[in-house]
Amino acid sequence: MVDVADSAYIDRDVSLITLRKTVIPIADFPRFPVFIGCTEAPRKDDLFADMRFDICTESGMIQLGRLLAPDLVYGGFHSEAVGQLWADHHAAFAAFASPYIGDRVLEPGGSNGKIAALVLQEVIPTEWAIVEPAPPRELPTIFEAGVVSMRQGYLENIEEPSVFDTVVHSHTMEHSYDPNEFLSCVSRALAPGQKHVFSIPNLGQYLNQKFANTLNFEHTFFLDEKYCEYLLARHGFSVCEKKYFGEHSVFYATERQAEVGTPILENRYAENRRLFQDFVDFYKTECARVVSEIKRCDAKIYMFGAHIFTQFLIYLGVDENRVVAVLDNSAEKQGKRLYGTGLRVQSPGVLAGEKNVLVILKAGQYQDEVRKQLLEINPECRLIE
Repeated sequence: MVDVADSAYIDRDVSLITLRKTVIPIADFPRFPVFIGCTEAPRKDDLFADMRFDICTESGMIQLGRLLAPDLVYGGFHSEAVGQLWADHHAAFAAFASPYIGDRVLEPGGSNGKIAALVLQEVIPTEWAIVEPAPPRELPTIFEAGVVSMRQGYLENIEEPSVFDTVVHSHTMEHSYDPNEFLSCVSRALAPGQKHVFSIPNLGQYLNQKFANTLNFEHTFFLDEKYCEYLLARHGFSVCEKKYFGEHSVFYATERQAEVGTPILENRYAENRRLFQDFVDFYKTECARVVSEIKRCDAKIYMFGAHIFTQFLIYLGVDENRVVAVLDNSAEKQGKRLYGTGLRVQSPGVLAGEKNVLVILKAGQYQDEVRKQLLEINPECRLIE
């Protein structure tokens, strides 16, 4: 286990909203695992870095103060988005996006092409180009038809953006290190009147409900609705349609305008500072409760989620030596080790038939879906929620 070198950090001392040095530190999590995923490498090779959050005193934007080189954060494919909730999201977003699709589509962060495949059931563009920093090892059959192509990299690396007439992305913009640069690239790719359609996580709800995956080395800034709409206006996009997918995501259909306006944004410094501090305090208290419960427990203990949900609890004090394995529905992760821990990943199916078993379940927006699944596999399974 190694600390990243100082040269691996990218200091971000300017607010993403004011574009000035109006940020102050709000919370620090030293030596946090740099990768939210699984690995087959030895544990001694895991890297750790300081995860420090700042807040803008003039806008309330919460953002990571020190970024990491993208090749550390996105060191492997880990974005399959498995489960019924994600399946429903993709279907709903594809239905939302389809009426806005043009002939040549650019999809940054398109992962394994699930959104493209669903949209192509309704609309057939001439070209659909996915730009993905960590492509899957094997591309699905959708790529064999010739319409969809895969390029490894980032939106900012595209050299010929003007050949596209629609930009589509799902749960991608919150991963950009600079949303202003990201939206500038989208703007350059489109002529006035052309469409930019996307889904973002409902981070306002996530933070209110204290989900561990709200902000981290991947979600490096608090892209809630108000900040999103401010940034869109700043870069010349008007909102044509907006739709909520429960409390999970927000869908936007926007149009590139010929002129850029001057948006006004309220300062939410006090409100957001309180929300983030409540989040930190809540998780420290919850972790202490979990530690207390497992000390009194003689069952086989599992944790669910080969993701930051488990990493965060272990970071805050849950003893991984008491845990048999991490459960996860992703076949891509099963058999591997959760980065930053010594825990291997197994299918939830291993719970079947167990007589004395307990699962630590803190799965954020997936909590209800996973609880139902685990209890269907083993009705006698006990849960710490």
